[in-house]
Amino acid sequence: MKEKQPEKDTRTPFQMERQNNARAALRLLLSLYLAYVIYQLIKGYVTGDSGMSLPLFAAAILFFTAAEAAILVFSLKRWNQGRKRVDQAWEDQADAPGDPDSMPAQTEDEP
Repeated sequence: MKEKQPEKDTRTPFQMERQNNARAALRLLLSLYLAYVIYQLIKGYVTGDSGMSLPLFAAAILFFTAAEAAILVFSLKRWNQGRKRVDQAWEDQADAPGDPDSMPAQTEDEP
């Protein structure tokens, strides 16, 4: 049985950079939303509006805080990996054959 070859990424470095930044922004928005949820939980418990018991409140705060921390760590790690891939793609594109920057300069006495 043949093993499947990974497909070559056909996106341009600019497209890769935009997609990487968009994903990082969405993860950041998700973590901000979780911070808002944590704030609302604390506010509701302090004012007595939530009616939660202390163990349930503590469990909810721990759960959402752990989720937010995991999302932030994962997001920063993935963003950094994406930045490295984008930088490598820019370098590969600059070194590609046929690129005017990679061709030797012509002297005036050459036709």
